[in-house]
Amino acid sequence: MHLQLTEEQDALRDAVARFLEKASTAEAVRESEPLGWDANVWEGLTGIGVPTLGVAEEHGGSGASLRDLAVVAEACGARLAPAPIVETMVAARLLARFPEASASVLAALAEGGAPRGARPAPRRRRPRSPGARRGRGCRRGRARR
Repeated sequence: MHLQLTEEQDALRDAVARFLEKASTAEAVRESEPLGWDANVWEGLTGIGVPTLGVAEEHGGSGASLRDLAVVAEACGARLAPAPIVETMVAARLLARFPEASASVLAALAEGGAPRGARPAPRRRRPRSPGARRGRGCRRGRARR
């Protein structure tokens, strides 16, 4: 088994590492904690093509191999990059299995779209029971009749 990196993989790792040495500071990591990612770091990584590595070429990505993705993930992990790189890579590979349903999502990612999570539906207040509106209902844990 050949585990040595190619010249392209070395260059990719070095480009990611150079960017993250400047952008992924301790302060940036701390400040990104509530959201889990930093928009400036994400923009910079998008600028060098990192989020689209796992996107197939027909959807505007690089179509990188798993080995290429692992090289980038290692570089991001070594510098505690506050960005959802691994999640994006995994999602892109999973979405590629359903091309008709995911074409617009993959195209948006290839254009540098920000990562999105599932957004919960707005909470609606539960209507009160009819008895509660009229001042009847439970009192001290027992139902009134």
